[in-house]
Amino acid sequence: MTRGSRRPEMGFAWEDFHPLSVPPLCQAYCPLLREIEPQEETSLRQMRDVVAEDWSEDLRAALRQLTTTIKASEVSRMDRLEQRITELEDRPGPIIVPINTFAPEPYAPTADAIHAVVTPVEDGYVASVHDVNVGASGDTVLEATENLKELLVFTLEDLSEEPPERLGKRAALQLHALRAIIKRVG
Repeated sequence: MTRGSRRPEMGFAWEDFHPLSVPPLCQAYCPLLREIEPQEETSLRQMRDVVAEDWSEDLRAALRQLTTTIKASEVSRMDRLEQRITELEDRPGPIIVPINTFAPEPYAPTADAIHAVVTPVEDGYVASVHDVNVGASGDTVLEATENLKELLVFTLEDLSEEPPERLGKRAALQLHALRAIIKRVG
């Protein structure tokens, strides 16, 4: 920067500041200015170089510390996000299990198979047939599916024993849906 040139981002030239006219805020942030006694033989260029050198080292140190802090924070945050993603990827999602038979019960699916949705939960699995609003749980996929088959047959038999006029609207709809997917054989 040449003598008398202005820094556009600051709107002043270094030469605009005489040690006696430095604002108190600048004096607080630059201990060197407080230590420099204004002397005729000290040129403004020398003062500028001393102050700029001191500030640049302080600024570099502050930026290094800030960068280190931000990096540590971001690394920690990224580690937590990666761990959560891994947990979600490792956890199995819902699976579809076909129910082809109700043996030894005298029932069979009306189509090739009834499709049960088996979902992992904290302490096991839940198997359900959403079309008939029936679900059962178990410690394993097989156990949950077997419990579901038993509950489907029990619900069909239990609702079928009731006279239609005693069934509520929801129970009547559930019985109709069960009869649409399960038929009695033999």
